Amino acid sequence: MRAVTLISRSLYATIAALGFGFLSPGLRALVNNAGLLSLERPLRFPFAWAALALVLLALTADLLIRAQATLAKRATLLVVVGLCALLRRLPAPSAIDPKDALLRAQTAALTALDTQWRTIGRYQPAMQLPRRPSGYVSRLREVSIELIVQGDRAGPLLEPLSEGPAVLLSVAPDGQTAWVTVQEPHALLVGKRGPLIGRATRGIIAPPGSDPLLPPYKR
Repeated sequence: MRAVTLISRSLYATIAALGFGFLSPGLRALVNNAGLLSLERPLRFPFAWAALALVLLALTADLLIRAQATLAKRATLLVVVGLCALLRRLPAPSAIDPKDALLRAQTAALTALDTQWRTIGRYQPAMQLPRRPSGYVSRLREVSIELIVQGDRAGPLLEPLSEGPAVLLSVAPDGQTAWVTVQEPHALLVGKRGPLIGRATRGIIAPPGSDPLLPPYKR
């Protein structure tokens, strides 16, 4: 009798482990979605949280069966494992694209530069922007876009200066020209023609991605 009980419980434990295996992509997505290991882009819907809920259901069903294997409990475990397999067959969700948030932050920096020029007639490496969500998460918290400012520069900042998303502002020594670039984690945001550089020159704004052969217009 003990051998039969041991075999029965081992069988259902194996079925539960199979369900966990079905959910392994979802569990990995859960870790990434929460940014527990690194800075990540969250998923568009809680795919990973559904996987975690099914794992907890499977674990609960397995523990109940170990205590007393009734037909209803066995059926519950099999249904949960079936749901695990169904979730495994669903296409993986795409991550949120933070590009729009970074471009909006770049536009806000260019607008602030325009305000500086109209106010004092020059650009200064002293600027504050409101905190903006970046679309990235780290340790269950959304990361804000950082503002990095450097003065006495001869051109735009074209190298990442931090680990997270940021707006990079550089100002020429004479205060007549300023450049704004944006970076994703560890990489500059680029377009079809290279880095997306916004330029402000004596009250004239050249938006990022504009054709350098065409003259910019005053705002």
